[in-house]
Amino acid sequence: LHREAVALVVRTPWPAPDWSDHPMFGPVTEAFANAQAAGEIRADIRPERLTQILSTITFGFAASLDLSASVRVRDARLVIDLFLKGLRVDGST
Repeated sequence: LHREAVALVVRTPWPAPDWSDHPMFGPVTEAFANAQAAGEIRADIRPERLTQILSTITFGFAASLDLSASVRVRDARLVIDLFLKGLRVDGST
């Protein structure tokens, strides 16, 4: 059943979620904007879009039915770390 549910979600086009009313949206978006202004992360993606992408990735771990809570948290932190490292501007630390 889980496999069929995932297949349904993957095949069905869904509108992008609107995260703007979530309490984390503002601070995370501001952090991305500040990092872009400081030249720490790439600036070719709007901070709001980065927040939406990060939220979607993080929610995917929260929705994983077959993982324990500790594994979901560990994996979510790893993906966030990889996501942020991938946004770095070449040569930034």
